[in-house]
Amino acid sequence: MSYRDAATQTLNAAQDLQRAATHLRVAAAHLQAAEVPRYAAHLLAGRGHLVRAHAVLDELAVTHAAYSHLPTDEER
Repeated sequence: MSYRDAATQTLNAAQDLQRAATHLRVAAAHLQAAEVPRYAAHLLAGRGHLVRAHAVLDELAVTHAAYSHLPTDEER
């Protein structure tokens, strides 16, 4: 994976996290107004954005782990 691809994926994850936060704020407002179905819809949408962001971060972490070296690796 190129640095450019990793940067793009990182920005995409950041956008998903921002969208998740927005959905959660909207969900809270709906629950305060006792609009439970709308609350649930935004809560699930927020969770979906979190899941997608975590998937991207997991992929980046696995890729990084393949290239990462510990000081003890060089001693072997």
